[in-house]
Amino acid sequence: MFGKDKAENRFRIISNELMETKQNVDIIVDKETKVQYLVISQGGSMGDVGGTVLVDKDGTPLLAGKD
Repeated sequence: MFGKDKAENRFRIISNELMETKQNVDIIVDKETKVQYLVISQGGSMGDVGGTVLVDKDGTPLLAGKD
């Protein structure tokens, strides 16, 4: 910012789908913690957005790169 080098993005999108209902569904990963998040948006950049952490059957956050 203000002439300095741009910081590296902390999050990366690993999946992106457009549903028949016109909702955009992304799975993003926090590169530092490896935790995966589900983000759903509708109506473009100014529309409704919701997000949550993805968990396994025991409630443990899903980590990227883990089966």
